[in-house]
Amino acid sequence: MTDTKFFLFCDAAAITQDNKLIAHGIFDNLGAKQFPVVHPSMAAIFRIEGPEVVDGAELTFRLRNVMAEKDLVDAKLPLSMTHANNSFQGVVNLVALQLENAGEYHGILLMNGKQIAVSKLIVGQVK
Repeated sequence: MTDTKFFLFCDAAAITQDNKLIAHGIFDNLGAKQFPVVHPSMAAIFRIEGPEVVDGAELTFRLRNVMAEKDLVDAKLPLSMTHANNSFQGVVNLVALQLENAGEYHGILLMNGKQIAVSKLIVGQVK
């Protein structure tokens, strides 16, 4: 069974050469005055562990607009393991992301086609 240690949205993130994760500005909600709106840049970060987390496994990241039942992002991320401890941390950079409406969005991680984690992002309209 795959264990998701964390799965979060943030303003920016990177993984260093020595496999340290740097994340800035973690959040779970956004606000906009009007829709549609383009969010200039954000990242999704995660760490997964377990016996299925092996070199060559296929990881998929999706960002879903729950209200519209529409995937905004569907990205395949083949795992290239640098450590043999069945642990992987990743960053998915999301640039110029168009958000059509206020509501709930879900970041979804799938391992070899099976959903392993969901992270909610609430997008609200502000005055």
